[in-house]
Amino acid sequence: MILAARIALASLWHERIHLFCNVAILAGALVPLLVLFGVKSGIYRALLDDLLSDPNLLHVTTQGDNAFSEDDRAEIAGWPEAAFVALKTRAISDNALIQRPGGDRIAQATLVPSGPGDPLLSDGAKVSEGQVAVSRRLSEQLTIENGAGIRIVARSERRGPLLLDATVVDILEPDEMKGYAVLMTPVEMDLIEAYYDGYALPDFGLAEGRPLAERTTSFEGLRLYARGLRDVASLEARIQDRFGVRTHSRALDIEGVLALGRNLDLAFLLIASTAVVGLGAALLFSFWAEVDRKRRVLATLMLVGLRRREIALVPLVQAFAIGVAGILGAFVLFWAAAFIADAMFADRMPGGKSVIELSALAALFAVLLPLLIVLTAALFAVRTALGIDPAITLRTR
Repeated sequence: MILAARIALASLWHERIHLFCNVAILAGALVPLLVLFGVKSGIYRALLDDLLSDPNLLHVTTQGDNAFSEDDRAEIAGWPEAAFVALKTRAISDNALIQRPGGDRIAQATLVPSGPGDPLLSDGAKVSEGQVAVSRRLSEQLTIENGAGIRIVARSERRGPLLLDATVVDILEPDEMKGYAVLMTPVEMDLIEAYYDGYALPDFGLAEGRPLAERTTSFEGLRLYARGLRDVASLEARIQDRFGVRTHSRALDIEGVLALGRNLDLAFLLIASTAVVGLGAALLFSFWAEVDRKRRVLATLMLVGLRRREIALVPLVQAFAIGVAGILGAFVLFWAAAFIADAMFADRMPGGKSVIELSALAALFAVLLPLLIVLTAALFAVRTALGIDPAITLRTR
């Protein structure tokens, strides 16, 4: 076996022009496929990462005047598509004046329901009663820092103001929450709604009004987020079917991006299949022609003592050597192309992402598949080699 392998490699090196041609055939087919797949993966991954960097992409909002309860919220929170659910009060209570105690500035902000697990909050941050998160723009307007205290003021012409003190536990960046906004618990927002509805709040110095015990708590809408891109459409549809409400999301934008990925996969599969068939055919005829050209040499080796299984090993060893050389050459050219592409388009890719991206699994597949094609093509050359009859071959040629 060792002698046959040495003979195969020596013969291959002796006729280096044939080795170079076969390596060029393999690398010439493999490099464009690697670059094409790398570009597809890199650009599509950059596009997805850019979308996923905006958590609001997973946001589903309910529209209209509805009536949701805490039981409804708990039911939705148990759905596999839902990552976060919070109850929203009526529009009358989602605005308030914000001021920093001791400060001379005041700003009107939108109140947004929040709670544990809110995807807009930083890791480790949690909004509970007496705690809020504020948008970056509001924090800059009022010079609010993380950990500072703020006062939320609700005013009505018919009664004195409602004052709620809270501590800032997080400051949201503009891509997470634009404008002047405060994230707080639905319980406190419901308290502001009760204030505007004219109920008495003796704990806050507002004794006049209807008894709070007579009030039926109901929430106008939901603020909810899906777990992933593929869950947005199903979550939106489930909300509509279960509660019969109108909703809004970016499900169509998401579906467009996902459809692009599927179409790119199909296009690459078609191109790759064509290339694989062409590469296999080229190598098959090349290896077969090489064995046919060396019939007299192989026949002589049989006469001097090489067994048929050792003769069969000659084209296999040569094919494997060509495959390894072709794959190495292809990857060298691929990484050179990736380096050039990154240098040319570095300023056009979001977040400094690479234009060409190849995962470890894809790289392993790009190694194993060409080797499989090469060795499969070599089997036809092996069959030809095993069919050589030394007596007939040496007598007729």
